[in-house]
Amino acid sequence: MTTVTKPMEVENAAGGCPFSLKRLVPTSRTGVTSAMAWAGTVAGSAAGGAAGALAGAAAGVVPAFFTFGLSVPVGAVLGGLGGMTTGGCAGAFLGGVAGLAGFYYKKEIKDAAKKAEQTARDTKDLAIYFTDISAWKIFGESFFRFKYQQRDGSHCPVVRAFGGNTFVNFKDVHVRLQDLEAAAQRGDIVRHNWLGPAKLADQLMVDGVFGLGASYEDHKMAREWLDSSLWGAAKKWDEEQVRAFAKSFVDEHPVLQMPKSIKVYTVAFLAKHWLGLSDEDFDAKVFVKDYQSNRYLFTLFPDWMLSFPVVRRVRDWIQRQQENYVSLIIESIQRTYPEEVEGKNLRVIAATALDALCFAGGLSVGETASRVIAGISNKTGDLGKEGFKVTRDNINEVIFETMRLFPAVSNVAYERLTPFGKGAGAEVTGREVLAIGPVMRDPEAWGPDAEEFHLREPNEYKKPAFCPFANGATKRDCPGADLALALIRSMVLEIDSRPWQVQRKWLHTLPVPSPVPIPGGLGRTKVWFWGYSNEDFAVEFL
Repeated sequence: MTTVTKPMEVENAAGGCPFSLKRLVPTSRTGVTSAMAWAGTVAGSAAGGAAGALAGAAAGVVPAFFTFGLSVPVGAVLGGLGGMTTGGCAGAFLGGVAGLAGFYYKKEIKDAAKKAEQTARDTKDLAIYFTDISAWKIFGESFFRFKYQQRDGSHCPVVRAFGGNTFVNFKDVHVRLQDLEAAAQRGDIVRHNWLGPAKLADQLMVDGVFGLGASYEDHKMAREWLDSSLWGAAKKWDEEQVRAFAKSFVDEHPVLQMPKSIKVYTVAFLAKHWLGLSDEDFDAKVFVKDYQSNRYLFTLFPDWMLSFPVVRRVRDWIQRQQENYVSLIIESIQRTYPEEVEGKNLRVIAATALDALCFAGGLSVGETASRVIAGISNKTGDLGKEGFKVTRDNINEVIFETMRLFPAVSNVAYERLTPFGKGAGAEVTGREVLAIGPVMRDPEAWGPDAEEFHLREPNEYKKPAFCPFANGATKRDCPGADLALALIRSMVLEIDSRPWQVQRKWLHTLPVPSPVPIPGGLGRTKVWFWGYSNEDFAVEFL
């Protein structure tokens, strides 16, 4: 039988007489005040140093993207020194005051202690979350494998990653994707402002809401318009338009910066042929260079960090630009889709369209096309076979195999309020992540060559284990998948129809969001891949 020792008491093993530490604690107001003053001097230094080190390390996590991780230990040291100095000097005074106040406000102080404990826990969780995001971005499948791979070669079905319960097996991911829309309707899950594993800052969302995280009613309304305008009865684009647009774009650009140039191409087409914006009203280059790149980078910051003076200026500028773009899109869709948007919440629809330009097609099409071109240049797998040529007959398989191994969207995240009730993780609640990347490399679904770049039969890319667009999640999958594929297909074929090469460079960079390139290594040949991503590079036409 296990005996639980009471706090502040130690059993005297020799005589069995309990010795209470309470005897050493003063009970008078004066005694408590004096004792707490002395204790404050010591505890202030220790606690201040510890808290300062933790806060300094946490504050150094985001800059770690740009400092090779050095900002984390430097922040910890600076925070620790500052915390010790401040804590030691103020400890005596504050300890005395705390001791006196403790007599009269015991309950309040107890509650405050619980809040402080929660704050420390949140700071620790934030540091772990950013560490996972960084490791996932650089190592991709290896990051997941480190967490799920068992000694016998089997997969652990659910792991802790990105601050949540992360599912990595096909059978567990697939059933949850299938249930996603119904679960949202029942109120079992909430999407929040989460994109893949990333928690996006509320302050940089229109009205504080990301399109994917909208309420069920708003999402349903916006989705109806997306389905109608992107592939349904109100569709304004066709394949020939996309081909002509790709040819014209390449004609005007002797050098393509990958993926930036493809983002401009994609945003320009969507703005003109989907939203009906004119070239005079909307400049795709300015949108990508100034707005999209800054919004994407700063949405990865925690909301509290956006209140820092320097960052706040950028936040305010992004918010002003958002309002301008929302107004512009509202006017345009009223002209372009008068019947489809009549009686609808135009602001919600416009915000959804803006998110699509910034995060969905406007981001992922460029990333995917960049990876396809890099694979062709590197002669990856089957692309390196003698006599292989990308054609209109095999381009889809080339794109699909690239997306299988290097998906632009490799996670779907939401908060589970009600347990799923079956299978692995049946009873868990809280943040839940469906890891699509591991599913598309799962040997049980793809065979022993799951990690290799092999062009497979077209039907292989129609099975449920191929889910780069969150396939299987009815009404929660990508509504613009057909247009995205058309844009990628036309651009890759247009580039490969001309003599071209990747510009050589010695310094290779990391594929992480950053205002400046972050060096990742030295080498002369090929485009470097990191995890599911590849470095930025340039294509020049000969």
